[in-house]
Amino acid sequence: MRKIDKLILRAFISPLILTFLVVVFILLTRHMLYYFDDIIGKDLGLEVLMQFLGHFAVLMIPSAMPLAILLASLMTFGNLAEHFELTAIKSTGISLVRVLRPIFFLVLALTAAALYANNYLVPNAALQAYSLLYDIKHKKPALDIREGIFYDGLPGISIKVNKKFPEDAAALKDIVLYDHQADERVEVTVADSGRMSTIMNERYLKVELFSGYQYSEISPDDQVLRREHDPLSRRKFSKVEMVYDLSSFDIKRTDTKFFAADYRMRNMEELSGDIDSMKNLILQKRYAYLDRLGAFSFFMRNDSSTLSTGAQSLLTDSLFATRPTLTILQAATNRARDIKSRLQDTNTLMADYHTGLAVFRLQQQKIPATAGACLVMFLIGAPLGALIKRGGLGMPFLVSIFFFIVYTLLGMHGEDLAREGILAVTPGAWGANIILTITGFIFLRQARNDGRLFEADFYNTLFKTITHRLSGLKFKSLKFKV
Repeated sequence: MRKIDKLILRAFISPLILTFLVVVFILLTRHMLYYFDDIIGKDLGLEVLMQFLGHFAVLMIPSAMPLAILLASLMTFGNLAEHFELTAIKSTGISLVRVLRPIFFLVLALTAAALYANNYLVPNAALQAYSLLYDIKHKKPALDIREGIFYDGLPGISIKVNKKFPEDAAALKDIVLYDHQADERVEVTVADSGRMSTIMNERYLKVELFSGYQYSEISPDDQVLRREHDPLSRRKFSKVEMVYDLSSFDIKRTDTKFFAADYRMRNMEELSGDIDSMKNLILQKRYAYLDRLGAFSFFMRNDSSTLSTGAQSLLTDSLFATRPTLTILQAATNRARDIKSRLQDTNTLMADYHTGLAVFRLQQQKIPATAGACLVMFLIGAPLGALIKRGGLGMPFLVSIFFFIVYTLLGMHGEDLAREGILAVTPGAWGANIILTITGFIFLRQARNDGRLFEADFYNTLFKTITHRLSGLKFKSLKFKV
């Protein structure tokens, strides 16, 4: 490897790693804000939260890698051009394409790694992330007892606290506790004060009550103690301790096999099987649809057996000659409406199946298309950085965001057209890559020819030239009229 290759690679790798981590963090933060309401107040714990963030961080790779390559390319070649290092390299007879070669092979390797990640790591991470998100959504909120409100989050327990103390979170005042865990029996405990804390690694809730009374319903079996005018027993206490199980607040994991059928959790091989199954299902529905057509009535039609014998056929309508004409018309109208309704239902069902097939085929094409975006973004970023001649995070960041938004919008529009059947699946998935690849080659041609496409002097000179030519044409026109 030549020294110039090492120089270019060192200048590229550091911004690439930095921008990749920053982009993943930004995309992950934006994604977490969307699920903020589902996460907050659930007391997930550090382990569950780290798993959740880790799985969703892997999901950001398909979007983060192309954007990081685009931004790193702009920064690298913008710095080289800004400090005239690129000009010095060209002066030695080395072309721009030769300068791009080491980074091109590195980006090619990153594209292969991105393809592997998109095909295997991302679907598995999506399966784990969305199944965990489902469990988090269905997890009970953390223990939150508020003043003056009955809290019934504990199974079989309702508790009300009239006053809490900010300086001592465990201290409580004026407590009423209903315990209806036992069948057909309720215990009511009223206390002047108390303390509440968790024990045994927050597996149990310990409640200490002071100076109160405990009321219990007497069981109907206790005939000796139970009297009609005294159905309750009352016990005074100075201190009593109660312990309640908090296992109902634990997150309960759902088997991931219930989420595995989603297209976002499938790799290319699994999607191929799903596409074949969907095609077979569509064919089966078509055959069933054709079979049902045989049940529809065709009046005044002679079959092949009658035509072959040459016998006089009996008109089918003559069988109904004795029936009133209005009744026959009403029956025919109802039959036609029924046929129309069945056809509409069948067409709607077939349209849904074709939309589902398009979704699976789009996902299969998006996996390599998103990986290929790494090469496309490098093809745009490297020559564009040489043209802009600005390093750092200012101008390269703005330009990279602009092109990434263009890429995203083109991709979304192409997918929508393909999903609706207006555009074929392959152009819908690869259209954004194709358009930006053409744009990248245009920038590369300008950079090879030392184009001044992004310099203000170029546009000033162009404006003066156009103005001068227009004024010359106007002068000739006036001279001709005279």
